[in-house]
Amino acid sequence: MKAVLFASITVLFYIVFVIIQTARHRAFFAEPSHSHSHESDALHGGSRGSSLAFHVALLLLTLIPIVLLSKSLAIIVDFGIEDLGFPAPLGGVMIAILVLSPEGLTAFHAALVNHLQRAVNVCLGSALATIGLTIPAVLIIGLITGY
Repeated sequence: MKAVLFASITVLFYIVFVIIQTARHRAFFAEPSHSHSHESDALHGGSRGSSLAFHVALLLLTLIPIVLLSKSLAIIVDFGIEDLGFPAPLGGVMIAILVLSPEGLTAFHAALVNHLQRAVNVCLGSALATIGLTIPAVLIIGLITGY
Protein backbone atom coordinates (compact mmCIF):
# COMPACT_ATOMS: atom_id res chain seq x y z
CA MET A 1 0.00 0.00 0.00
CA LYS A 2 2.86 2.38 0.80
CA ALA A 3 4.39 1.68 -2.62
CA VAL A 4 1.14 2.63 -4.39
CA LEU A 5 0.90 5.86 -2.36
CA PHE A 6 4.55 6.73 -3.08
CA ALA A 7 4.13 5.96 -6.78
CA SER A 8 0.99 8.10 -6.95
CA ILE A 9 2.66 11.04 -5.22
CA THR A 10 5.73 10.96 -7.48
CA VAL A 11 3.58 10.77 -10.62
CA LEU A 12 1.49 13.69 -9.28
CA PHE A 13 4.66 15.73 -8.68
CA TYR A 14 5.78 15.01 -12.24
CA ILE A 15 2.40 16.08 -13.66
CA VAL A 16 2.49 19.30 -11.61
CA PHE A 17 6.01 20.04 -12.90
CA VAL A 18 4.97 19.47 -16.52
CA ILE A 19 2.00 21.82 -16.07
CA ILE A 20 4.26 24.46 -14.53
CA GLN A 21 6.82 24.01 -17.29
CA THR A 22 4.40 24.10 -20.21
CA ALA A 23 1.71 26.49 -19.00
CA ARG A 24 1.96 28.58 -15.87
CA HIS A 25 5.70 29.46 -15.84
CA ARG A 26 6.65 28.62 -19.40
CA ALA A 27 8.97 31.63 -19.68
CA PHE A 28 11.25 30.21 -16.98
CA PHE A 29 12.09 27.28 -19.26
CA ALA A 30 12.20 29.05 -22.64
CA GLU A 31 15.41 29.63 -24.55
CA PRO A 32 16.41 33.29 -24.77
CA SER A 33 15.35 34.55 -28.20
CA HIS A 34 18.80 35.86 -29.14
CA SER A 35 20.44 32.43 -28.79
CA HIS A 36 18.45 30.78 -31.61
CA SER A 37 20.87 30.10 -34.43
CA HIS A 38 22.06 27.37 -36.78
CA GLU A 39 24.22 26.05 -33.93
CA SER A 40 21.11 25.94 -31.73
CA ASP A 41 19.25 23.93 -34.37
CA ALA A 42 22.14 21.49 -34.66
CA LEU A 43 22.21 21.02 -30.89
CA HIS A 44 18.45 20.53 -30.77
CA GLY A 45 18.53 17.86 -33.44
CA GLY A 46 18.29 19.55 -36.80
CA SER A 47 15.36 21.05 -38.61
CA ARG A 48 12.04 21.43 -36.92
CA GLY A 49 10.17 20.36 -40.06
CA SER A 50 10.46 16.61 -39.37
CA SER A 51 7.17 14.85 -38.83
CA LEU A 52 5.99 13.18 -35.66
CA ALA A 53 5.79 9.85 -37.50
CA PHE A 54 9.46 10.17 -38.47
CA HIS A 55 10.50 10.74 -34.86
CA VAL A 56 8.32 7.89 -33.57
CA ALA A 57 9.84 5.56 -36.18
CA LEU A 58 13.37 6.57 -35.17
CA LEU A 59 12.52 6.09 -31.50
CA LEU A 60 11.21 2.59 -32.16
CA LEU A 61 14.19 1.71 -34.36
CA THR A 62 16.59 2.70 -31.60
CA LEU A 63 14.62 1.04 -28.81
CA ILE A 64 14.13 -2.35 -30.46
CA PRO A 65 17.83 -3.37 -30.34
CA ILE A 66 18.10 -2.15 -26.75
CA VAL A 67 15.11 -4.19 -25.64
CA LEU A 68 16.30 -7.27 -27.54
CA LEU A 69 19.81 -7.06 -26.09
CA SER A 70 18.87 -6.08 -22.54
CA LYS A 71 18.05 -9.56 -21.25
CA SER A 72 21.26 -11.18 -22.50
CA LEU A 73 23.38 -8.24 -21.37
CA ALA A 74 21.73 -8.33 -17.93
CA ILE A 75 22.90 -11.94 -17.54
CA ILE A 76 26.47 -10.93 -18.40
CA VAL A 77 26.43 -7.92 -16.05
CA ASP A 78 24.91 -9.95 -13.19
CA PHE A 79 27.47 -12.72 -13.69
CA GLY A 80 30.32 -10.18 -13.69
CA ILE A 81 29.08 -8.49 -10.53
CA GLU A 82 28.65 -11.83 -8.77
CA ASP A 83 31.98 -13.23 -10.03
CA LEU A 84 33.91 -10.15 -8.89
CA GLY A 85 32.18 -10.17 -5.51
CA PHE A 86 30.65 -6.71 -5.90
CA PRO A 87 27.35 -5.90 -4.18
CA ALA A 88 24.22 -6.77 -6.19
CA PRO A 89 22.85 -3.17 -6.19
CA LEU A 90 25.82 -2.19 -8.39
CA GLY A 91 23.79 -3.48 -11.36
CA GLY A 92 21.11 -0.87 -10.61
CA VAL A 93 23.73 1.86 -10.36
CA MET A 94 25.18 0.81 -13.72
CA ILE A 95 21.72 0.90 -15.31
CA ALA A 96 21.07 4.35 -13.81
CA ILE A 97 24.34 5.61 -15.29
CA LEU A 98 23.40 4.19 -18.70
CA VAL A 99 19.94 5.75 -18.54
CA LEU A 100 21.10 9.18 -17.39
CA SER A 101 24.29 9.51 -19.45
CA PRO A 102 22.69 10.66 -22.74
CA GLU A 103 20.89 13.51 -21.01
CA GLY A 104 23.98 14.32 -18.97
CA LEU A 105 26.16 14.47 -22.07
CA THR A 106 23.56 16.59 -23.88
CA ALA A 107 23.40 19.00 -20.96
CA PHE A 108 27.20 19.12 -20.78
CA HIS A 109 27.45 19.88 -24.51
CA ALA A 110 24.78 22.58 -24.21
CA ALA A 111 26.69 24.19 -21.36
CA LEU A 112 29.93 24.08 -23.38
CA VAL A 113 28.32 26.07 -26.21
CA ASN A 114 26.83 28.51 -23.67
CA HIS A 115 23.22 27.31 -23.92
CA LEU A 116 22.75 27.27 -20.19
CA GLN A 117 18.95 27.31 -20.28
CA ARG A 118 18.94 24.17 -22.40
CA ALA A 119 21.48 22.53 -20.06
CA VAL A 120 19.30 23.25 -17.02
CA ASN A 121 16.14 22.09 -18.81
CA VAL A 122 17.71 18.80 -19.89
CA CYS A 123 19.12 18.03 -16.43
CA LEU A 124 15.95 19.01 -14.62
CA GLY A 125 13.72 17.13 -17.04
CA SER A 126 15.86 14.01 -16.86
CA ALA A 127 15.97 13.98 -13.07
CA LEU A 128 12.26 14.62 -12.73
CA ALA A 129 11.34 12.01 -15.32
CA THR A 130 13.51 9.46 -13.54
CA ILE A 131 12.01 10.23 -10.15
CA GLY A 132 8.47 10.91 -11.34
CA LEU A 133 8.06 8.08 -13.84
CA THR A 134 10.74 5.39 -13.51
CA ILE A 135 10.46 4.85 -9.78
CA PRO A 136 6.65 4.47 -9.87
CA ALA A 137 6.91 2.12 -12.84
CA VAL A 138 9.41 -0.08 -11.01
CA LEU A 139 7.27 -0.07 -7.86
CA ILE A 140 4.14 -1.05 -9.78
CA ILE A 141 5.97 -3.80 -11.67
CA GLY A 142 7.33 -5.03 -8.34
CA LEU A 143 3.86 -5.13 -6.85
CA ILE A 144 2.46 -7.00 -9.86
CA THR A 145 5.30 -9.53 -10.04
CA GLY A 146 5.90 -9.84 -6.32
CA TYR A 147 9.60 -8.96 -6.56
